[in-house]
Amino acid sequence: LIANGLALVAGILGFFAIRRAQRELENNLLIELKAMQAKRASEEKSHFLANMSHEIRTPMNAIFGFSALLGDRVVEPQHREWLTSIRKSADILMNLINDVLDLSKIEAGKLSLNRTPTDVVALATETTALFRPQAVEKGLDLRFEPDTENTDAVLVDAQRLRQILMNLLGNAVKYTD
Repeated sequence: LIANGLALVAGILGFFAIRRAQRELENNLLIELKAMQAKRASEEKSHFLANMSHEIRTPMNAIFGFSALLGDRVVEPQHREWLTSIRKSADILMNLINDVLDLSKIEAGKLSLNRTPTDVVALATETTALFRPQAVEKGLDLRFEPDTENTDAVLVDAQRLRQILMNLLGNAVKYTD
């Protein structure tokens, strides 16, 4: 009777141990499945972004071409200023497109910085000028007051620094009342 009781308890404990192992196996399989789905979604996203970036390059090249043609013909100062803004905005947009193309490099851990001597004051001045019309429209005073004593070129990745400044200024203008 005691042996049968012990066998019954051992059987019940064995049943629960097997059931727990099955649940752990199911959870591990579910985790693996979700990881594979996430990896696949990431790869599809990267592929989509790369394709879209290439598709956007065609009209961007047209903007560059036509703005160059207009540059030869525009003489009025206000129009030249507008054309300069168009060119700078197109350059920035092309840099953003290139950043999207770099997404696969970032995800693969192969992105390298392109450090070049950069006039940070000029870069910040240009970037601030792009957001000034939006700031004025909202009744904000957006200005950049550089340190005129330190105007040496700095070794940075100008494209990445410009992107950071654009994000900061864009958010500042967007979220400031």
